[in-house]
Amino acid sequence: MPSIELVEGTHIPNVRWWQTENSWSSNSYLVRAGRTLYIIDSGLGSLHCSQLLAAIAKFSNVGKVYLLNTHWHLDHSGNSMILEELGRRFPEVHHLVPEIARQDMQPFMESTTASVEVDMGVAKAEWLREADKQDFELGGLLFHGWKVEDAYLLSTPGHSADSLSIYFEGEKAIFTGDVLWYVNPNSLEGNIREVLQSAAKVKNLVKEEGVDYLGAGHFNPIEGKQKITAYISDYEEKERALVSRLEEVVAASDRVSLDHCLDRLRESDHPAIKEALSINYPYFPSYLHRFIRVFLREKGWHEVDKEAGGTWSPKQPPNRASL
Repeated sequence: MPSIELVEGTHIPNVRWWQTENSWSSNSYLVRAGRTLYIIDSGLGSLHCSQLLAAIAKFSNVGKVYLLNTHWHLDHSGNSMILEELGRRFPEVHHLVPEIARQDMQPFMESTTASVEVDMGVAKAEWLREADKQDFELGGLLFHGWKVEDAYLLSTPGHSADSLSIYFEGEKAIFTGDVLWYVNPNSLEGNIREVLQSAAKVKNLVKEEGVDYLGAGHFNPIEGKQKITAYISDYEEKERALVSRLEEVVAASDRVSLDHCLDRLRESDHPAIKEALSINYPYFPSYLHRFIRVFLREKGWHEVDKEAGGTWSPKQPPNRASL
């Protein structure tokens, strides 16, 4: 049996994917190193859950299991109810989660409207403290994160603050979750500048360490250093093209609406902009709606009129309480 196995996510795109059983789950990956099994992302939905448990059953003579989610988002961590079953099958099971994610996971679990069964495993989590982060020099590059036996949990924020790229030096394999997802971040908690920095660090790691397996969250894995490098470069170029176009849109304005920004994007013939518009726009809120909000926030702009379709200005709105 190969040391890496893909359990492919169930890809049924739906604007309300969290309310539709088995839709838009992330990929899960199983990595075996000796008698230790690493599960990368638990995914979401009962179909994916049953497929994941069936794949795990093929790994015999395992003494220890680690469940490591690349980040806390529901489609990557919603099946952490498998921890109970793992506890029946294996002598030792650990669910390791960056402590920074707790502030998002607990409120989400208490307020979620998901119609599918969801359990992020908060009750069984072993929290990785920020104070316990280590510095790692890999391929001459400095990373921060945690080491869990054969797995490096490298902090690569941007898509979310807790986003990890999980690297296995012996396998020359890295699992990046949604770090390399175009129109990224697609949630308001993200950070465009950070995600581009993370992508660049992953690409340099691939080059310097000879990484030849990239396991992405929602797309087919890529094998071969050159193919992985080209894939990341393509992502970086598209992301920068989208940012550059938005810079042009707002350059001469002191107030813009989200609809205005989207209208101007539709005027572009740039293939990256056309691709961004094709992903899930005009669903509301689309990834582009969220991306534009993050873009404007990072420029220091403020939302001055939420009722007018989201109008933003570089000027701080007046404090009405003081008027």
